[in-house]
Amino acid sequence: MLDNLGDVRVGQGKLQDALDAYQQDLAIAKRVTEQDKSNLGWQRDLSVSYDKVGNVLVAQGKLQDALDAYQQSLQIRQTLVEQDNSNSGWQRDLSVSYNNVGDVRVAQGKLQDGLDAYQQGLAIASRLAEQDKSSSGWQRDLAVSYERVGNALVTQGKLQDGLDAYQQGLAIASRLAEQDKSNSGSQRDLAVIYNKVGDA
Repeated sequence: MLDNLGDVRVGQGKLQDALDAYQQDLAIAKRVTEQDKSNLGWQRDLSVSYDKVGNVLVAQGKLQDALDAYQQSLQIRQTLVEQDNSNSGWQRDLSVSYNNVGDVRVAQGKLQDGLDAYQQGLAIASRLAEQDKSSSGWQRDLAVSYERVGNALVTQGKLQDGLDAYQQGLAIASRLAEQDKSNSGSQRDLAVIYNKVGDA
């Protein structure tokens, strides 16, 4: 309930109200999880609560606090994947956590740390996309991961490496856009990655 309220507040642009709601939700999730640490569903819910707090903190420009929240989420997701590495949903969650950490590290100017996190996320996205080549969701995640890696490399001045990553993402985005020409999201993704290739 509180996380839904937080979502509404974010939509209204009331970030502090959203953060308050998410932090209350997080406190409850911590208590519940503490009562039964073997409940993996509750562990996952706790990681999502940390992510929502982190997202608002990023929007407020509180990067270190956001990083702390994202790293808490990352630790939980690493533990979940260690307990069941066949769960593709948890694998994807872990990839998202690496990308969140990478985004903050890049925003802090810690480009190598950001790149390292992105590459961890990319490795997971690659495995998921390879396991199910028919999943447009996994394929899109992989394209986005390549784009993030490319961004970090270009920002470091490694233009050829950045271009290589962008072109990997472009190949995937092109396939997705070709498969479903009515999907405006896929068409937009393709336009964005073409611009990145052009810039590099």
